Amino acid sequence: MKRGYGRMRIIILQLSELVLSVISLVLFALSILPHFNSSDETLERLTKVVAVNLLFLSLLCVATLLFIWGESRRTRYIYISYAEKGRKVAKLTRKILEEYFQGRPKRHFEIWTSEDVPCGANISETIDRYVQKASVFIIVLTEDYIINEKAIKEYLQAMEQGKKIIPVVINSADILRELPREPGDIKALSLSEAGDGEDYKRAVIKLMEEIEDEIWPI
Repeated sequence: MKRGYGRMRIIILQLSELVLSVISLVLFALSILPHFNSSDETLERLTKVVAVNLLFLSLLCVATLLFIWGESRRTRYIYISYAEKGRKVAKLTRKILEEYFQGRPKRHFEIWTSEDVPCGANISETIDRYVQKASVFIIVLTEDYIINEKAIKEYLQAMEQGKKIIPVVINSADILRELPREPGDIKALSLSEAGDGEDYKRAVIKLMEEIEDEIWPI
């Protein structure tokens, strides 16, 4: 399975390059130490430089490990946006995702839809917060979604915030052109092409495997 490098891996690569630079500097300093007399003032200064660099390297390694550990345990969120005609597909998609991540106990995640708004909470503000915190925005495209102002507002908010958008098309993919802003060159999940529920489940799982590194970089 081919996976792209996530943001975390890029950070780790950059930190690794920095660590190697420090190690190279320390090794260079150690290589020239024998050329100095023990009483030489330069030797004392160089020794301090080596000690400071080793301390810096140790702290950097500890900080990196703590950062990676924290990121690996951070909860990611998936928001599923839909209108009334897409309710059944949204519930099916959520069920597939929950089953998928049950086999990955180290992946901390939470799936939200408009139905998760607590009683007494402001619906608009709560959904805005859901969309803002979401790493992935799944949109179930139906005819009534296109004319649903609240649903379109969710979609536009996700677009403006640069979310990872996954369109789920129930019938024809031509409906993507009816959105106020097309999501770009993104392959949509087609329920009609998938056939039965099991085929759709396999399609959802395959997509999640492909983008998993983007959600959980570690």
